[in-house]
Amino acid sequence: MIEDIAVGSLPRALQRFAECHPNVALELTVTESTVLSEKLSQGQLDVAIGDPALIRGEPILTWRLPLRWVAARGFVLPEEGPLPLVTFDGVCTWRHKMIEALKGGGRPWRTVLTSASLSSIQSMIEAGLGIAVLLDLNIRANTMRVLGTEEGLPPAPVIELGLFAADHQGLSSRPVSALWAFLSEELQAQALATGRAA
Repeated sequence: MIEDIAVGSLPRALQRFAECHPNVALELTVTESTVLSEKLSQGQLDVAIGDPALIRGEPILTWRLPLRWVAARGFVLPEEGPLPLVTFDGVCTWRHKMIEALKGGGRPWRTVLTSASLSSIQSMIEAGLGIAVLLDLNIRANTMRVLGTEEGLPPAPVIELGLFAADHQGLSSRPVSALWAFLSEELQAQALATGRAA
């Protein structure tokens, strides 16, 4: 799965799986969607959660989740000049959507930092280096604040996640089917909590 999901609500799903299947060892791969797609097509993964635009095949389930503009609690947006952006590195449709939103709102921007690591992005936001878009479950409420139209920002983009299986026969395996069900429930709960279930 992608890192943004792995560090969010999914540990609960994995805990439930471990309780129901104590004799099954899980191997979790946390990487970007393009790598997940390759591993899934090569049969190295049973289940994958990532960006449907970057994973080959049809997702079994999809969710739409809103991103939020976030900054450090004490960060002051510049009134003039470009917005300082903290963005994800690599192949990232979120970054493209973030930049398109800013262009649509006529807001100039410049990238001050890129990283492939979510924790690094969070740390840079907390350090006050710039603003970024994050999922609700990755916003650290004690050190970050959500920005909106009152700060002159356009609406933040919405992203889509998909749940993929290596093949439909793989879902007939009892442990894989149980893991798929737990992961689905947690992702759907997250989508419903933000009002964006697909």
